[in-house]
Amino acid sequence: MNKKNFIITITLVIIFTIIIFVILNNPFNHHNKQKEQVKAYPENLCEATSLAQCISKLDRCQQYNTIKDYLIDQKIEENGDDWPDKWLTQVEHNINTYIPEAYLYKYHQPQKSPKAFIKINTTYCPINETNLKIMFSPLKTKAEALEYFSLVKNDLVSAINKSIIITQPEDFESDQIICNLDYQKYLNHRVSDVIEQENGYLLDLIIHNRTYLANFSNRQIIVKYDGSFEQIKTEMLVDCGPGIEL
Repeated sequence: MNKKNFIITITLVIIFTIIIFVILNNPFNHHNKQKEQVKAYPENLCEATSLAQCISKLDRCQQYNTIKDYLIDQKIEENGDDWPDKWLTQVEHNINTYIPEAYLYKYHQPQKSPKAFIKINTTYCPINETNLKIMFSPLKTKAEALEYFSLVKNDLVSAINKSIIITQPEDFESDQIICNLDYQKYLNHRVSDVIEQENGYLLDLIIHNRTYLANFSNRQIIVKYDGSFEQIKTEMLVDCGPGIEL
């Protein structure tokens, strides 16, 4: 190859390299990639609607002047001068809600099953799948999916904190754990994980059950963007012995 041809070849290589670099880094292509990665969240029925329109989409809601009126209509008997405040708890959460005016409450007296409900000003609605989905879905982060699972499966339905989800090593030091074994040795310090998948999240959970026969287990549940659940598996990891008797 003579000197002239060599220079031409090098020049062409440089030109083609520049063209490829420009194509790969074209802002338009980058924008298209971003569009392809946009998650297909389901639409929330209350987004961009008035509060009245939103309430009309909720299931079996009724109007009452006070919480006391609502509970009496639910066949819950009055119990003392401090009723119902003594037995009433507002259930806190950090999940983004599409009804900012809505608050979750749980009423519980000893030896009786708790009753949870939604309060929106003077509107009262039962806790059910329809209403929870309207209030919270789509779930847009791993943290929201994990807290939503804990809220629905424990906080709203249990009289006490029946289980603990181990999310970090420090959780093993909780004084709420009831276990007569060196459980950390058996678990090898394994903690929960949340993996985002198409249409939702896989919760790979390490859970400590504190009641009756206390134990540690691994539960895998899919929490979809729309707030629905799909149980994948449950595996016992450590049998801890007697727990709390309810």
